[in-house]
Amino acid sequence: MADRPVRFAVDAGYAVSGLLDLPADARACFVLAHGAGAGMTHPFMAAVARGLAAAGIATFRYQFPYME
Repeated sequence: MADRPVRFAVDAGYAVSGLLDLPADARACFVLAHGAGAGMTHPFMAAVARGLAAAGIATFRYQFPYME
């Protein structure tokens, strides 16, 4: 399954974007937060999400507000 874009409200009226990768056979969800040098779409983050999805683990990646 492809990443599903999502947006959600956070503190003080800010909204941040995220990506949900939810394989059909998911048995868990791993929240994956990026570091200061790269955002949620960085190739490393995408590769980790793909690997986890192949193992039946959903991932939720999100941008910190300073990256929006």
